[in-house]
Amino acid sequence: MDAQLTFKKYLDFSQFPRDWRVCRAAVDWQGSPLLLVDEGKPPYPSGDASTEARIRWFNTLPRARHLVYWDGTSQTTLTLDKSAGIGSFQVQRFGEGWLLGGGRGGRTDVCDNKGRLQRTLDLGDSGNDVQTTSDGHIWVSYSDEEVFGGGVGQHGVVCFDSAGRAIFKYSEFADQNQLPRIDDCYAMNVVNAEEVWLSYYSDLSFCGAPYQLRPRQNQRTRLTKRES
Repeated sequence: MDAQLTFKKYLDFSQFPRDWRVCRAAVDWQGSPLLLVDEGKPPYPSGDASTEARIRWFNTLPRARHLVYWDGTSQTTLTLDKSAGIGSFQVQRFGEGWLLGGGRGGRTDVCDNKGRLQRTLDLGDSGNDVQTTSDGHIWVSYSDEEVFGGGVGQHGVVCFDSAGRAIFKYSEFADQNQLPRIDDCYAMNVVNAEEVWLSYYSDLSFCGAPYQLRPRQNQRTRLTKRES
């Protein structure tokens, strides 16, 4: 019997004001959508626009930034304090509040459940993706710019604790298990605290299948390669 998929409508984007633009879509550890929305940023330049025009657009900051999220069927829009001065974001739940990460520079803000800035972490430059778990761990995958740039991202994928301390570095794990290192991590899926999937580029070839990390408390991290 063929599997059946059921789609659920969460949002009609026509509900947004005309000067709101979604800059990031993600899911939280419960599988619910997270939308990060810029307010007041001009439309993206047309296809024939100059490089200078695109750079100006990128450097133009929004008037405000909002987070749209769901708890069950309840939709909430939260305006984020002091977030409009940072570039592109990653967004995830973090404890009772939120984790907001810029794509460049390594700045990652920790906000409370009202969107108020509490503290800042440095999780390295050029993060491709940021995902959190319900136990307070932060997983970050990196692009080749950081992998070959010498910062913490040289490990390809790093797991941090809630204080921003690196507790797992993929390059060390790869060396211990005779696995290819990461040059650029294209996809990461943190299913939960015990299961992480990676798909990455390494040594001028593509890994033919995703790798599954299974971190377990008081045990060594286990990884299996999923065959196609």
